[in-house]
Amino acid sequence: MVAFTREERELATEIYRGYADAIGRSVVQWEQDGWKRGLPEVFVALYSHAFGVDVSVFTSECEARQCLRSLTRDQCVRDAKVRRAVARRFGWGKWTDALFATLSDDERDQLVDAWCEVAPGEALWVSRCILEREFARRALRAEVLANMRD
Repeated sequence: MVAFTREERELATEIYRGYADAIGRSVVQWEQDGWKRGLPEVFVALYSHAFGVDVSVFTSECEARQCLRSLTRDQCVRDAKVRRAVARRFGWGKWTDALFATLSDDERDQLVDAWCEVAPGEALWVSRCILEREFARRALRAEVLANMRD
């Protein structure tokens, strides 16, 4: 039998609570005024690495991109090989946190987009996901069935 500690259960629950909160905020925003712009959506920041895929959910693309920008810095701090590759990419003699802090958001976005080049076997990306509501799925299903009968 696998037993999880209370802290491990709380950590797992907190991760999913964050996803649900972002989805809930997006739906509420859409219900308030976003319906004029189409369907509610969330932005999923993904980090693929040797041990799996880390996922975070946000209500805006800006938040998701910021998450990945921060992740690039964190990975540089943790991994000397990645630090060297990032330093070469930007023409630095050596990676330093101070140099990294001078990068613009556009430069950091370029690094996010090219992450697989500085960290082989890894990738970073943002996916836009439309949120389907159950009532919308039922309505679509009913429409499809009605059209099939005709």
